Amino acid sequence: VGYTYKTPIVVFTDKDYSDSQISIMNEDGSEIQEITFGTLKKNYPRLSPDRNKIIFELIDKDEYSNDIPILYTMNLNGSELTKLITESTQPSWSSKDKIAFVPKYGFQVIYLFDLFNPSVKEKLIEEYTVHKTPSFSPDRNSLICYFNNQDITQIDIATRDYITIIPGDKNNGIYNMEPEFSPDGKNIVFSSNM
Repeated sequence: VGYTYKTPIVVFTDKDYSDSQISIMNEDGSEIQEITFGTLKKNYPRLSPDRNKIIFELIDKDEYSNDIPILYTMNLNGSELTKLITESTQPSWSSKDKIAFVPKYGFQVIYLFDLFNPSVKEKLIEEYTVHKTPSFSPDRNSLICYFNNQDITQIDIATRDYITIIPGDKNNGIYNMEPEFSPDGKNIVFSSNM
């Protein structure tokens, strides 16, 4: 079957936690195609700004059957699978060549690395608080993230200043998580238990 994807394309996982795979489809829900296979889980797929690549987390196992998250990139058809860095999760493109991610261990703060030199990492936020699931604005001047296990926060990339834009309430069990900018940057989608 030949697929002719329109713009925009939607990239998603099926969220079957035993074997989550990555699929793509048109914005209207047509032409759904699974592009990864196998028994290892794939999470957090994100399209590159030029819409030619996908970055995602693959969960492998070590010799003790512990989960080891590894970041990979691939083409939209699943080809050219490229391993980037291990023990890292929740990737997001900051530009065509820069990636934001959260380390698996230690303080969960957001780092950046160059796609062509993954060993050089820059901490985006100096504070030792929890920041997860970064998502860059379409103009790449700011990002939003899940902050301190409850709030959605927006961070200015140039100044590193941040503000809470959607507060949670941990004391009353209200958590706002996994924010994502709309393609035009005017809206934010997120999950919440409120």
